[in-house]
Amino acid sequence: MLAACLATTLVAPSEALWLPAADPGLFPSAPAVAFRLHRPESPFVALTLDKPWEGPESGYATVLEAPDGYRLYYRAGGERTREFTCVALSDDGVRWSRWSGPARGLEASAPVGSNVVWTADRPSYGESHNLFPFLDSNPRCRPDARFKAVGFWIDRTDGEERTLCTLVSQDGFRWRRVSNRGAIRGGRFDSLNTAFFDPALGRYVCYFRDSRDGVRWVKRATSADFSSWSAGDWVAFPSLSGQHLYTNGIQPYPGAPGLYVAMPMRFVPSRRAIGDPPRDVDGVSDGLLLFGRGGLRFETHFGQAWIAGGTDPLNWGNAHGNNTPVVGWIRRPDRWLAYWMDHYGATPRIMGGSVRPHGFASLAAGIEAKFLTRALTEDAGELRLNYATSAAGEVRVAVADASARPYPGFGFDDCPELFGDELSRAVRWRGGGLGSAPRPRRLLFRLREAELFAIGLERGRP
Repeated sequence: MLAACLATTLVAPSEALWLPAADPGLFPSAPAVAFRLHRPESPFVALTLDKPWEGPESGYATVLEAPDGYRLYYRAGGERTREFTCVALSDDGVRWSRWSGPARGLEASAPVGSNVVWTADRPSYGESHNLFPFLDSNPRCRPDARFKAVGFWIDRTDGEERTLCTLVSQDGFRWRRVSNRGAIRGGRFDSLNTAFFDPALGRYVCYFRDSRDGVRWVKRATSADFSSWSAGDWVAFPSLSGQHLYTNGIQPYPGAPGLYVAMPMRFVPSRRAIGDPPRDVDGVSDGLLLFGRGGLRFETHFGQAWIAGGTDPLNWGNAHGNNTPVVGWIRRPDRWLAYWMDHYGATPRIMGGSVRPHGFASLAAGIEAKFLTRALTEDAGELRLNYATSAAGEVRVAVADASARPYPGFGFDDCPELFGDELSRAVRWRGGGLGSAPRPRRLLFRLREAELFAIGLERGRP
């Protein structure tokens, strides 16, 4: 049913700058209890990893919006067999099929009929242990390196050093190493590390795993050319101090330069028995959701898991891969699709579910509450809102000065009563559009039985 209501055309970038309600600093005085976390709805099985070359240790998946459709990259196999990088394709993000192209250059090691696109020159703990691909958005990117990746690499130049190597590809199917030397150093690297070109910095960034005071944690390195990399800087997760972050899941938030989202898998190794009667496990795990500005500090309002094990006993235990968020989303006009791993250690599955656009979290009110944004420095002529109310609820918004006093013509009484469930509702006051309001501009929201998911700032429409 979900597939039937999704169009098959790729989404064009929005003209508006959309800021989710959970953007750190957007509502600086809002209490944490006012924010509501939204887990993916209508879960479905995107792909069951049950082929002979896959197996119980398959995982570490990444989803991409490529020019020719959607792609799902994942690790098949495991350290006790051989690890492969595999690809599945989809037109709608719901129905996935394994790629069936020729594994050029891999004929000696890729299983016949498989969807393998890369495997290392060693059976395990090579690049395919955790190969992370991305589509390069750098305007200076060479056509034969549109796709880039980082992967685990043991550099034997001087002993044996754990590093990340870099790979490139023209089409995302035929890969080559940039060098037989490690590119990124100073970490443990043995989980899914993320990388991308960051337009806010004008540099490539890589978030990778290391240990800090005996705890699995995250560093960030940067590069101007995807070749020479800086030393890693520690990333701050103040609310998660002392907790193990097995993966980081950090990626840029779409359409909002300088805003990032982290979707780490949290590992709790001390919990070794669960249930009644007790069942021995290797720890437990879940997926988290945090937002950050600047890329080195991530905040959460929620204090709860975004991806949890639920009532399925197969998701409690096998904690090195269960409940791991897949990096990347598929953005449809009416819904965004998010993915995660479950049943790790048995027959792993890549699961999918949906949220409304920008709908990972909301600012919510019951009877009535008021919330004030920071000063809006962005150049915008029109305000759009992504919100939902009950039948009796409403949203009203005023444009206020630095002291939170509404400007004449832009108060609550000058704003039409907003109710219903809308993804992009334009707001105009008696005084005109947002671009007609004096500066400085802060938005004062009054919510009653309502949720605000995001605000859109659109240029050129005063």
